Amino acid sequence: MTVPSLAVSASPVVASDADVVLLAARSGSDGAELLAVEGYEWVPAALAAVGAKGGAEEVTRLPGNGDGPRMVAVVGTGGAADAAAFRLAVGSACGLDRQLGEALGVQVGG
Repeated sequence: MTVPSLAVSASPVVASDADVVLLAARSGSDGAELLAVEGYEWVPAALAAVGAKGGAEEVTRLPGNGDGPRMVAVVGTGGAADAAAFRLAVGSACGLDRQLGEALGVQVGG
């Protein structure tokens, strides 16, 4: 079993070499509203295309676009965009490695 590690970086998430970049979206009147878009301007259209709603603990996996991470995971915070909703959302998405059957390097953006 791989032992997880945690590191903090001031680098922009778009510069990440992680396997997965984790972004957050709240539930809006027209579906998921991405909370941080810089470098990931293509994600809102992809979320709309797959019908993501941004509901609490909803995890939407998207293939990476270009030279960035191989996957972008967007986790819903529900209607809230506060620290408690973000903690719950990140916890929900951290099971991606178990879902995919492999250890992943994940960077949380926001």
